[in-house]
Amino acid sequence: LVLLTKIINSTIEIRNGIWDREQNRGMELKGKTVAIIGCGFMGTAVAKKLKGFQCNIVSYDKYKETLPYQFIKKVPLSYIYENADIVTLHIPLTEETKSFADKNFFYSFQKKICFINTSRGEIVVEKDLLHSLKSGVVKAAALDVLENEKLHTLTESQKNTLQELFSLSQVIFSPHVAGWTDESYQKISEIIGKKIVIFLHKNK
Repeated sequence: LVLLTKIINSTIEIRNGIWDREQNRGMELKGKTVAIIGCGFMGTAVAKKLKGFQCNIVSYDKYKETLPYQFIKKVPLSYIYENADIVTLHIPLTEETKSFADKNFFYSFQKKICFINTSRGEIVVEKDLLHSLKSGVVKAAALDVLENEKLHTLTESQKNTLQELFSLSQVIFSPHVAGWTDESYQKISEIIGKKIVIFLHKNK
């Protein structure tokens, strides 16, 4: 929503004495095709929230035969490359998914996409994302994770790529807090407690 409505950019402009409605004209989610790559617990939770926005929700998940809700359409990656307006990643970091979102991935899309990564940073090749943003293949991005989140250990190459990403107003960042709330902290404790009880009962 922040990407589509340019909230960050307009906030900065207003604080600097600029009132520009036209350049901050946004887009609606309604009618857009949102592609969820990875439809596990998190991907499904995102889909449920998207349903109320009347968008076309599709998902690619290599390891699921069926998806939990009928309003999520299971599609191949080729469909996503051709039709997606917004792409959001919800896959674990494995040897298979490391560097999944690389130059070939971004340049396969037929439309200019908004790209979101709230999964793991190393799934995305940041220098390839940067190139895609500068060329206009990706029109906006939201990154909740980075390739290297230990910022004091960045290589020169990583620093340079991040600095260029930081300079782009159509890119927003957060420190892996997309699902990090007071309420989620409590839920994690409750889930762990339930799993401990189940484990103890099974191992009596």
